[in-house]
Amino acid sequence: MTWKYRGAVNENGVNFHIWTAAEESALVFAVTRTSVIEPQNPVIYRSIEEIAQRNGFRLGSPSEAEPAIELPPPPRPDRPFGIFRRPGGWVEVRQDGVTAPMPADIYVRDGIWPDYGRLPSEAQYLASKRPSTPPETDNGY
Repeated sequence: MTWKYRGAVNENGVNFHIWTAAEESALVFAVTRTSVIEPQNPVIYRSIEEIAQRNGFRLGSPSEAEPAIELPPPPRPDRPFGIFRRPGGWVEVRQDGVTAPMPADIYVRDGIWPDYGRLPSEAQYLASKRPSTPPETDNGY
């Protein structure tokens, strides 16, 4: 497995360094205490949420009260692009058909499209994906 370093989360003064790799056409995650050495026989996680839960830190929670916003136009297919801001300083990014979280500082540093400030929050993104319910009508019945 080839690991790619994604960044660190600092929780109570402890750095959790996040790595990703492709395993059987799925994205998997690993956590190390250093960004220098690739994971060796790591515990495999299936999501950022699982990493947080099993290592005892909070990612935050989206507010369902946030209004939906218009999503940015589609990007170039050969480049990564941001979908929405996740709680806890992460951005959901899509590239080559794979969606994965990325630390916001790396997203900004790498200049990924669209600009970080234009990304909707997770709650706004989810609100824009929900089908709108038609108002109830009284047909005299």
